[in-house]
Amino acid sequence: MVVLIDDQDRVLMMWRHRFMADRWGWEIPGGLVDLGEGPEDAALRELLEETGYRPTTSRHVVRFQPTVGMVDS
Repeated sequence: MVVLIDDQDRVLMMWRHRFMADRWGWEIPGGLVDLGEGPEDAALRELLEETGYRPTTSRHVVRFQPTVGMVDS
């Protein structure tokens, strides 16, 4: 997952439909780390693939195991 924050401190989120749950919801961009790819490179690639945004700078903040899809917790 990657959190894109603009110069006005707004976070980019995506409004997506998850077919298995048949629900729409807000999500932070994210995805899988490809073979031979580092987590930080994967986060930037996923951000570009899912949103079209390419940040000019990045900073690692935290690493965690995300829950797949949408959850209410």
